[in-house]
Amino acid sequence: GKEGGADVALDELRHREEMAERAKRKKREEQQLLLAGMTAEKREEMKNQARLRHEMNVAYKTGDDETRKRLERRLAPEVDQHLR
Repeated sequence: GKEGGADVALDELRHREEMAERAKRKKREEQQLLLAGMTAEKREEMKNQARLRHEMNVAYKTGDDETRKRLERRLAPEVDQHLR
């Protein structure tokens, strides 16, 4: 009679460990998906910023103050967002 109870407890323990493992794996997968999505977005943003900076440099060199100021305004808010 005693062994039956021990088996049930062992099964329960095994089941709980399996559930915890499954939850951990799910969380890890979700984090990886999140990270993958973020990096794609970040890459796009970095490309965009690099292009804006390049345009700003060109405007700076050619003395095109209007364009330079407009690009500075476009770049500035993004910088603020990263600091927050």
